[in-house]
Amino acid sequence: MEQDTIGKSIFEVFPFLNEKVREEYLKVFEDGNPLITVETNRLGNIEFITETRKIPIIEESKVIRVVTVVHDISERKRAEVELRASEERYRRLLDSVTDYIYSVKLESGQLLATIHGPGCLAVTGYTSEEYMLILIFGIKWYTTKINKRSKTLE
Repeated sequence: MEQDTIGKSIFEVFPFLNEKVREEYLKVFEDGNPLITVETNRLGNIEFITETRKIPIIEESKVIRVVTVVHDISERKRAEVELRASEERYRRLLDSVTDYIYSVKLESGQLLATIHGPGCLAVTGYTSEEYMLILIFGIKWYTTKINKRSKTLE
């Protein structure tokens, strides 16, 4: 086969290449930039996904040939689809939870911040931001009231 291919263009060696692929090769020959494409192919009833890299070989400022590397990325693409589906299931689960988690940041006994999960609105009727303000102002008000009361008792 090697003798049959020497001196022939890729289109002569592989006449079954479709017009899109022909245009891709011509583009690489014209502009000298590598081209990476992802295609879904079918061989019989087996579907597979390939990443094709068309890499120009340049001599004296001219593309003299294009090296083509084809890599089967079917498993990676399937894993990406499964990951997106899993993330979507997780997001729907979290969105449906009516409980929520919050944390309080204290420094020297003083409230600095509160952090509320997405279930805050469903449980309290307030958004995370509104609830944080209510807590901060409520605790400051309560602390001020307690401090005034303890001074009166002295």
